[in-house]
Amino acid sequence: MVLIDKSKTEIPVRKPGSARIRSPIFAFLDDGTARIKRIERPEDGQVMLLSDNPDYPPQFAKIETLSIIGKVLWWGHTNRE
Repeated sequence: MVLIDKSKTEIPVRKPGSARIRSPIFAFLDDGTARIKRIERPEDGQVMLLSDNPDYPPQFAKIETLSIIGKVLWWGHTNRE
């Protein structure tokens, strides 16, 4: 289950030399597929898609190829038995 704020669709640009904080998490459509990732925007036009799972390397995309649904505010899960 995920709580998404659909009013927050703007990905902030990270300024060079700014303090390193964790990138915000966004829900988005990528070629019609719904995804949730941390998104870092080091410069205009380009974004880096980051996974909390270290087994998945960062991916790069042009911002215009993504359709941002909104910022993830909360997530939870249940155990499968």
